[in-house]
Amino acid sequence: MQTIIQHSLDGNIAEKISSNFKVFETHIRHKLTADLEVLRQTYQTDFNDLPAADFAQIKLFISDMDSTIINIESIDEIADFADLKPEVARLTELAMKGKLDFSDALIQRTALLKGLEFEVLEKVYSERLRDKNRQSHCCCYCRSNNYSEIFALASH
Repeated sequence: MQTIIQHSLDGNIAEKISSNFKVFETHIRHKLTADLEVLRQTYQTDFNDLPAADFAQIKLFISDMDSTIINIESIDEIADFADLKPEVARLTELAMKGKLDFSDALIQRTALLKGLEFEVLEKVYSERLRDKNRQSHCCCYCRSNNYSEIFALASH
């Protein structure tokens, strides 16, 4: 039996693949044995194996920031306030379909936001970002486990 992380909060998917699952704030965790590639293709969502590990030995924490440590996709929300969301969404979609290189998509998406006023960022922070304590909880967890390095990736 392995621990599988479903990177979606879709309870319908969870119920279809397992009766042994637990819902967390950002994902669903299953206890089952499964072919991850079959799950990914069948349900069009990401699944990963959580390997058995002695978490006390871990000293490096790496995490996606958008929709994980924070509840929003930063570039998308900034683009929305700047009336650029359709253009950013188009580039994101091309990258997700493999029709545009990830690095190129990120460069093009952020280039669209060049020159925005600081007030746009303030609006995103005050009007879209919820659960602002999630970041401090993450940092406290890492400190309490003596992680020597913490990385958060801002966008994908």
